[in-house]
Amino acid sequence: MPPADRCSRPGETLDAVAAPLGMTRKRVRQIELQALNKCRQWCNEQGWMLDDLVRDAAVRMSSQDGCAQKRAGIERAE
Repeated sequence: MPPADRCSRPGETLDAVAAPLGMTRKRVRQIELQALNKCRQWCNEQGWMLDDLVRDAAVRMSSQDGCAQKRAGIERAE
């Protein structure tokens, strides 16, 4: 597992993630897709929707981090 300082941050490009890991951007994207597919499969087995979980997590995080909803593409209800 890579050290925390080498993990992806919101807004980082695939190249920025791949370079310190010694990977190509294509390989990083492949790993990302594999992880998302595994998450979706697990969520489906539980009867959940991954997109709903991500949206709910962003809403919960909004009290701690005001940018979470913006990063998740969620408009704040007024």
